[in-house]
Amino acid sequence: YLILKDNSLNRLHNSSLEGLFSLTYLDLSCNKIQIIDKNAFEAVPFLQIINLSGNIIERITEGTFQAWHGMQFLFKVDLSHNPLAVIQDSYFYRLPSLKFLDLGATEVMPKTLEDLFQTSLNTLILPKKMSCCLCHIKEDIEILCKAIKLECTESCDISATLCEKEESLNSMQGEVMKILEIRKQNGSNLLTILPEGHNNDFLENGVPSIDMLALAHNYSGFTNNFNLLKSVKQVMQMTGDE
Repeated sequence: YLILKDNSLNRLHNSSLEGLFSLTYLDLSCNKIQIIDKNAFEAVPFLQIINLSGNIIERITEGTFQAWHGMQFLFKVDLSHNPLAVIQDSYFYRLPSLKFLDLGATEVMPKTLEDLFQTSLNTLILPKKMSCCLCHIKEDIEILCKAIKLECTESCDISATLCEKEESLNSMQGEVMKILEIRKQNGSNLLTILPEGHNNDFLENGVPSIDMLALAHNYSGFTNNFNLLKSVKQVMQMTGDE
C-alpha cells in the first residue's frame, strides 16, 4: 500500500499512479487535492481502498472512476472532510464492489444521496445534518424498506425542524421514500447509514487493519517487476500543475 498523507499534493493526474499496477491501498488524505483527472485510476486495476479525506475536493467529475478494468475490486472510498457537493461521475455509481463510502463532513447534495441509495453499498456515512434529517423519518424508512438501517446518535435531535426549514432536505425525504420503494422491490442488500464521526473499523492508526490487508492480498496473489521507486516519484509529481 502507498501512504502519501500530510503532503502538499494538489492534483491527481491520470498518469500519477503509473507503475503501481498491484497497488491495493492508496492514502492521499490531508493534502490540498482539488482536481482529480479523468481516468485517474486507470493504472491501478487492483485498488481496493482509497482515502481522499481532508482535501479540498468540491466535485467528482464525470469519468474520474472510469477505467478499462472497471475498478472491479474497489470496496471502500473515504471522501470525508472535503467541501464536496456533487458526485457527477456515472462510473462511480456503477462500481461493482463498492460497499463502504464515507461522506462525513461534506456538503453533499440530496440528489447525490438519492443516487447512492440505488447502489449496492453496505455502509454509508453521511454529514450530520443529512443523517439527522433521515432520522426524523427513521420509522417510516425502516418500515417501508427493511434493507435500510439507520443509526441515530443521541446528539441528533430527531424532533428538530431542520428538515422542514431547508427546502432541499424537506424535498429529499419524499424522494428517498420513492427510491426505497424501488429498493424494496429489487430485494437489495442491507444498507446501514451512519452519522459522521462514527468509528472506522477499516483502519487502525490510519492504516488498513490486518483483516483488511489480508482481504486485499487475497485478490492479487502475484508479484510484479515494476520499479516502485520510480512510481513513487511519479506520484510525488502530483504537487505540480502540469
